This record gives sequence, C-alpha cells and structure tokens, in this order.
Amino acid sequence: MIRRFAFAVTLVCFSISLSGAAEPVGVLPKDETGRQLNLDFETGTLADWKAEGEAFVGTPIEGDVVNRRRGDMHSRHQGKFWVGSYERALDPPVGTLTSAPFQVTHPWAAFLHNGGKHEETRGELVRKNGEVFFKTSGDNREDLRRVVVDLRKLQGEEIFIRLIDGHRGGWGSVGQRLSFVARDPARQERRK
Repeated sequence: MIRRFAFAVTLVCFSISLSGAAEPVGVLPKDETGRQLNLDFETGTLADWKAEGEAFVGTPIEGDVVNRRRGDMHSRHQGKFWVGSYERALDPPVGTLTSAPFQVTHPWAAFLHNGGKHEETRGELVRKNGEVFFKTSGDNREDLRRVVVDLRKLQGEEIFIRLIDGHRGGWGSVGQRLSFVARDPARQERRK
C-alpha cells in the first residue's frame, strides 16, 4: 500500500508540570500582536498557515482516520484536528505548509512526529532569515513519536514551521505535533 503524507501537526507552547504530570499543559504561541496562533489546527482551518501546492487541500482532518483506514497504526495526534495530505488527496500531490512566524519563548520544542523516512517528506523549524536549524523525517510509520529540540540558544528569536510533502512514491508522509516547553521533556519522561 502506498503511503502519502500522513501529516499531523499541532503546535502548542507547553510548561511541564512540576508535579510530574504525564502530559504538559499547553499554551499556543502568539503573533506580534499577542493573538494566539492556530498552529494546532483546532479552528478546523488552515488559518495562520500558508499552503503551497496541492498536498494540503481539504485539510485539517478530524479524528484518527489512520486507524479507521488501517487497523495496525494510529495517528496518535493530540486535540481534535491534524493535517494529513494522504487522507484527502492520496499520493500524487506535493506541497508545503508554512506557519505564521512566532517568537521563541520556551527553551524546548517537543513534538510528536512520524511518517515517511524520505528527505522530501519532513518537518522543519526555520529562523526568520530562512536558515533551517532543525529538520526531521519519520520512520515509515503513522504512529507519532516524540522528538525534542533544544531552543535555549534561540530564546527571543522569531521562527516558523515548514511542513514539506515532496515525495510522490510510497511513504511520502510525515506526522508532527510541536510544543514548546519550559523544562527538558526528555528528563521529565525519564523520571517515569
């Protein structure tokens, strides 16, 4: 079966609970006017994102349609909505989805991510000047896995997220849910 871009993205700012709670409590990043950005797609729209190409037409997606489509995997997204280019258009379309810029206010980005392991299907964190300072591809699964990025050196800088679906073949997919945290989430998970 050919897999396209099963791309679940939710961007939320987090502060890890000092009480040792399993999941961080999130706050969405804000734009320069202080308005919360729709980086988690919870409006059910692509507001605060710019789509290019055909890969993201008809998104966001509601619910775990991955498991309904194939019983051996789940999207494992958080919240109600996510982006999945395979879910609406299947394989041929390609494109990018770029978030509105926002200021780094927390030292860690922790996100759920997976999909195709191709260089052409990836999530990127990008500085305002266009420099990609972090990128990741998946491991040919639709079940999202946690990735942690150290942003301490970027505090106060403006960044944006870019999701790329440029692979037309099998497993041209990525899944992602970003979050910014006040403490190292890897350390939090190790304590469990």
